Amino acid sequence: MTREPAWNELLLQSEQLIRQQDQGLPLRIERDIRQVEQFSQRLRAKSIRPGGSDYLQDADRLLAQEGLDPALLRRTMQSYELKPRPEDLLAPEAAHSVGHYVERVGQALTVAGLQTSLRGTSLAFDSYMDERMEARWQQEREALFEWTAPYSLPALPLVGPGARGSAAERTPLGSVASGGAARLRGRAAQYAEVARRLNRARAAGEEFPLAAELGAACQAEPGGTERRTSMARVWKVLGSLLPAAQGVPVTAPSRRADALVQAARRCLEEEFEAHMQLTIRNHRSKAALGASPSKLALINAYLRVSLGSREQLDFDEPGGMDTTWHRIYTALRAGLTAEAQQVAATSRTLAGSRSTASAFPAALKEWVEGGRRPLTGATGSSITSEAERLLRDRGLRARGGSSFGHRLACYALLSGHAPAADVLGQISPPVLPTIEDFLWLRLGLVVVGGSSQSLGSGSQQGEVYGLRDLQQYLQQYPSSHYSHAGREPLQYVLVLVLTQQWTEAAAYLAQDPAARDLRVDAVYFCVALTQVGLLRDGAEDATLAEGAVLAGRLVHRYAREFLPVDAELALEHYMLAADAMGGSLEVRGRLLRELLVESRAFGLLLGSGGGGTGTGALAAFFPDAAARGAVLEAVADQCAANGQAEEAVELYMFCGRFAAALDVLCRRVSDAAARTGDAAADGELEVLVARGNAAAAALGSGVDAGSALGGAALEAWEQVKAAADALRAARAGDGSRVLQRLNELAFLPTDAWRVGPCTARAAGLHPALAARLPALVAAAADALAAAGRAPALAALTAYASALAPRFSQADFRHLSLLAAGLE
Repeated sequence: MTREPAWNELLLQSEQLIRQQDQGLPLRIERDIRQVEQFSQRLRAKSIRPGGSDYLQDADRLLAQEGLDPALLRRTMQSYELKPRPEDLLAPEAAHSVGHYVERVGQALTVAGLQTSLRGTSLAFDSYMDERMEARWQQEREALFEWTAPYSLPALPLVGPGARGSAAERTPLGSVASGGAARLRGRAAQYAEVARRLNRARAAGEEFPLAAELGAACQAEPGGTERRTSMARVWKVLGSLLPAAQGVPVTAPSRRADALVQAARRCLEEEFEAHMQLTIRNHRSKAALGASPSKLALINAYLRVSLGSREQLDFDEPGGMDTTWHRIYTALRAGLTAEAQQVAATSRTLAGSRSTASAFPAALKEWVEGGRRPLTGATGSSITSEAERLLRDRGLRARGGSSFGHRLACYALLSGHAPAADVLGQISPPVLPTIEDFLWLRLGLVVVGGSSQSLGSGSQQGEVYGLRDLQQYLQQYPSSHYSHAGREPLQYVLVLVLTQQWTEAAAYLAQDPAARDLRVDAVYFCVALTQVGLLRDGAEDATLAEGAVLAGRLVHRYAREFLPVDAELALEHYMLAADAMGGSLEVRGRLLRELLVESRAFGLLLGSGGGGTGTGALAAFFPDAAARGAVLEAVADQCAANGQAEEAVELYMFCGRFAAALDVLCRRVSDAAARTGDAAADGELEVLVARGNAAAAALGSGVDAGSALGGAALEAWEQVKAAADALRAARAGDGSRVLQRLNELAFLPTDAWRVGPCTARAAGLHPALAARLPALVAAAADALAAAGRAPALAALTAYASALAPRFSQADFRHLSLLAAGLE
């Protein structure tokens, strides 16, 4: 009833408007516009509020029932713009009644509200997409800069007499000291010296503790920060792991992985023992170690400090707090298995237990004698059953206090029971307070070659916990979880190294923004892994093969940084890059070719001796002259095949292959003769002829002078020289000199009886002469025509006709014109 007066008022106003329209008067619309605005705003809020999706689904369902396409309707409405006129809405002939008129007004307002809402939603979406694209572009740009300039470290510039501050800080290889040798600074210089010693040891066939030397180099850096100390710890861990890998061939990956697992456990145990000693030193009075402690006394002293209990402990006072399981676990954590067995054998707690705990000393002994691997058989089943019982007994967990966690950890370790290890993370106080404690226990559960279906699966018969299970568990969390949001990036590297995730560790050091100042360390990290085959090309594991590609590319790029400034240091790293790429003769040849071509340091790298007997820097990597010569010959062949003629000549001359050098020089002289006419081309031709004469002289005095190959090379060289001089004289218009050289070119006939033999000889011409044959025939024809020697010109024309495929129609027209001029 409250709406009836308003409705009557609306009808009255509408009738007045209709009368005004009939009388021809201008329409006067008197409405409450605020009502219309409020209605439009309500419609717009409905379309953009978070719960609008429900309304949209209902609308789509209703439209689909009417046979309409909702998506098509939305696209149409987005492009539709409503511009109503008063006559469109208020024309009396279009409105059959006042109710119809009001309905049309409501429809118009609805459409306008929907269009406004869609336009606002579209603008908001476009703005959001622009922001996301801008953020993505920033990330990709930073990643590109990281990859293209990975060694731009302010702490690692080169220093030299001509280096300025700004230039030296842009790149570690940005300046050159006197004599062309680069002087590195910081740990980069220490690492480079280690690389030199590594290459010398490998050439001599000696063992070289690379990780230990790199760790010493890292610690020797003056003014090293805490992060450098962390890198030294990484090298120390690698120094503990790599010898285990070296002792097992790469053809036995399971044995190698098992050896690395055991080495990782020993490394963590040694670190924990050092932590115990440091803790005791920092709390001497509370630890009460004594003057000449044993290992068991060391464990007791550590527990006095770590437990922090006000109660007396049982090993200090009878009836004190029971520490049996604490001492057994601590002894095992430090790798003191003999002390753990001693505690278990003499414990009254275990001896007087009515449960299977009384059998624990015997199980512990069997575990130690079995190589500290999870027990199998009847003993393993018994220990596993006890671990599962402990998991089910919530009352024991509540009563046991801190000893329950240590007891459960011992049973999990001996049985390889993964669910028990999972529960340890939920116990308070924590038994595994650090990531090192966690990794030590998990590595103790690992059986190499096995894999459970899931990390938290039960311990059914035949199910074991594999290394891959541990790796998958660790990969569930991002790197920031282990590196404290990037503040300690090397903590994550240690986790990867201890769990044998070599490729991931190398990629993190080389590419992750959190490890930006560790790019140089990443290079030598890859070198250390490739030297023992942990990252190798052709590995069965695709991840390791991918890591080998990354390592090779990383070391190669770092080696290229030395090319403009220090060829000898570049050679050291190029050899390391070759090892990372597989170490084949083809790879070494390709990298040596790149080094020689881009550095141009032939004298420094090869030396001054010939026949592969030089004393250059390369001799340090290939002490045997024959092996060095074979490598350089392969490099020279690659240079010749790739069009790098100058480099090929230098290498052939150094190797003593003068015939091959003459072959390359013949081609170069032939090409230069085709370009003669300016001072630059003539100067190049003279230089090439001088180098060829030196090679010919060396060949003539060598052991190959009398061989068929040496004789053919010398003959071809003399003819190429004569041909080049003839072409040069022809361009200068010196016909008499052309005729003189024509007598030296035995494959060009000047008598009719020589046409046949010369045609047969043309089939075996050197490629350098065959390429210039049309030009030589044209030059000889011009000289013979100028001298009026028609019979010789006719013989030359017959020679060209016999070799028609090698000549063009223009060549034959030229010969015909010359012959016609002599008639």
